[in-house]
Order: sequence, then structure tokens, then C-alpha cells
Amino acid sequence: MRFILFIFLLTSFSLFADDCYELRNVTVNNIKVSYSSNNGTEIQGNFVGLSPATFKVVYRNLTDNGRWQSATNSTYGSDARWYIQGLQPAKEYKVRISAPYHDRWCEVAMHHIWTYLNTTDFTLNGHSSGTVSVCGDAPITVNAAACQYEDAYGIAIWEMNQSNQRVGNELLREFQGTAPNGIDLPRFASQHQFPLIGGKRYAVKVFTKPNWKEKVVVLNMTAASISIKPLASAVPNKPKEYNRCVLRGAPTLTVDTRASSCDTRYKVTIVEMNNGQEVASTRFDKWIQPFTSLPDRLDVAALYRSQPGLGFQAGKRYKVILAVGFPWAADHFYVNFLTPRQCTASGPANAKSTARRAFK
Repeated sequence: MRFILFIFLLTSFSLFADDCYELRNVTVNNIKVSYSSNNGTEIQGNFVGLSPATFKVVYRNLTDNGRWQSATNSTYGSDARWYIQGLQPAKEYKVRISAPYHDRWCEVAMHHIWTYLNTTDFTLNGHSSGTVSVCGDAPITVNAAACQYEDAYGIAIWEMNQSNQRVGNELLREFQGTAPNGIDLPRFASQHQFPLIGGKRYAVKVFTKPNWKEKVVVLNMTAASISIKPLASAVPNKPKEYNRCVLRGAPTLTVDTRASSCDTRYKVTIVEMNNGQEVASTRFDKWIQPFTSLPDRLDVAALYRSQPGLGFQAGKRYKVILAVGFPWAADHFYVNFLTPRQCTASGPANAKSTARRAFK
């Protein structure tokens, strides 16, 4: 009898010992720990070897030496998820995942998790606060990777008046995952039919979840402006009109544009005028590529000559238009290139003084 009992106990012990051994091929892959404002802390894993419904999860608050507690189980296909409600931020927890075999549970995975409160932080063109002023077509980059512990993030933009009051609608988009660097704000806004326009002010907000945390930086889109002043050898005749004596050689024309602002790109239009009408065959009209700032002194004559068959001629009248920025600002003037006879007829003093002043 004792022998039979010994064999029974030995056999039972062997079977009992083999229970967990037979689960050696049971694995828990792709463990993910995230936090949901609706469900609390979520533990998700992919289980190989047994149905997810057969597993159980218990957790313990290690920071406060808490007791083991069971997590609520929900199963989705080959994945299993456990939602742990009521976990406190800035705490450490131990999570044990067990699988059954006959009359016992065998631990197949153990993980430590830490709970945090998400935070929001970002820079707008390198500035982390206040008002950031940029030209209408200048690059605007949001770097938001400094946010922490978020499971979702979003960007919101709305127009403001000078009193920082909201004007019109708000663009708001939310994304799953962690907030990145290198967000092209004009492109993002344009893709969602919310173009950023020069001369307006906007609030740019980044927010993170699950606990809503947000930060706002003001964006001032400076409008472009244009200033055109033909240099001294072009004599003002009346507002926006100049006379230029051409005593010898090809006519020249240089304009001073230093007072322009946000001139990150520029367009030049030149056309001959005849009795108030444009001569279409003489039209020069293009944005200068690649986009670049307007030079302080722009050689208009050289640009006009750069297109085959075109160039200023003495005895003719031209209209010159300059546009800068985006949206662009534009201004124009007329210039009359006088022949020597026309120049002399306009007055000997004027002819001599204009002749002495060479274009720079």
C-alpha cells in the first residue's frame, strides 16, 4: 500500500512538474502597454500556442507594495487585451501572464510597466513660446517630439485678430501614436483646405492624449510689401513716371528695392506701351527662378535683355511691374527712354544734369 501510494505521489508530482514544461512553446509576443482615457492602462499581446481566452493577467503595484489583482480580460482574434482601471501615474507595476494546464496556472510571461501622465511641448520654427513672425511663403516647421507618454496627438489652427480673439473656423486633426518632429505646417494646413495667408495671425496648438494637455504658440504671417525707386539717373516726371535720357548706347535701368519686405520671391513684368496700350510682342513676364529674395538693386534692363528679341529702346515708353512674396504685393511705374533730341528738347539743364549722373 505504501509502495502504491509512493508511486501515485511520484506520478502525480511528475505530471504536476510537466504541466509548465509542456507550455514551454507558449509565447507572448509583441507586448504593448498603452494608456486609454476610456479604458485605463491596456496590456496587449499576441499569443502563440494557446487560445488567448485561456490566459489570465494579474498585476501588482510595486511602488506602494500593493496586492496582486486580476485584470479584466477582453479577447480580439489572435490578440488578447487586458484593461487595468485605476492605475496611478508615476507608479511601477508588475504584470504576470499565466496559462492553464489541467489544474494549475503556469506563468508564461512577466513584465514591468510604468504609468506616466502625458505632456505636450513643441517648437514653431525653433521658438517654444510667444509670437513667431514669418513671411507668407517662408517654411514653418512644428517639432513636437518633445511630447511625452502620449498615445495620440493633434494639431489645431485658427485665425486671430489683433486682440487675440478667434476669427472664423478652426482646423483640428488628431492622429494616433507619438507626436513627431518636422511637421510642415503650411502643407498640413493646405491639405485640409485651410491655407495660411500673409498679413494674418493664427494660433497654433498641439495637444496630446489620453489626459488632454495642450500648448499654443501665436503665428504672425507678415505680409509682403514692395518699394520701387528708380535710381538718380531716371528723373521723375510725375507720380510713378520717370524720364531717362539715352545719350549713347543701350538704355539702362536699375531700381532700388531695399525698403521691400518679405520679398522671398519676386516677379518682373515689362512691356512696351504705345498710346496707352500694351505691345504684346514686347511683354516680359515671369517669376524669377529659383525663388530668391529681391536684390537691393535690381538691374531691370538686364532682365529684359535676357529674353531673346527684347530690350529697352530709346524713344519708347515702358511699363515696369514688380511683385514680391506670397500672397504677392505689387507696384509699377512707367519709364520714358528719351532720345538725345528729346532729352535736349526737355531742357539743356536737365539734359546736362542727367547726362552727368551715371547709373550705378
